[in-house]
Amino acid sequence: IWVGTSAAESILSAKEKCKNNEIIIVDRGLIDYQFWVYYYFKKGKCSKQEAEEALSMDIFTNKKLLPDLFIGMTTSVKEAIKRSRSKNNTVSLEFHNKTFVDFFETIKVPKYLLDTTHLSPEDTTKKILELIEIH
Repeated sequence: IWVGTSAAESILSAKEKCKNNEIIIVDRGLIDYQFWVYYYFKKGKCSKQEAEEALSMDIFTNKKLLPDLFIGMTTSVKEAIKRSRSKNNTVSLEFHNKTFVDFFETIKVPKYLLDTTHLSPEDTTKKILELIEIH
């Protein structure tokens, strides 16, 4: 949670310093942080109160600070294991994927869910750029 909090504070600080300018940030910080709070709550590692408290900072509630677009990327458990350097537990990855899809439904900004199972890194980049352009 500390890493997410410090990242959120840095983004807020940058936004405050550049009030008259557009800022384009390609970052997973804010929503990634929200996902991990949701994940740990669903896994029983934090209480509902702790999760709500972690997400009550201005950076998460101020609509001006929310991202304009979120692109969530998923892959199959089999492909995740193939891509990973570590030996991930299939049950853990299945829980992660299900939790991410459930979490994705809670996101309140324009969003896309991109399945990268059959995409190369180059094709993934192209698809992301297409989605940004459409948005």
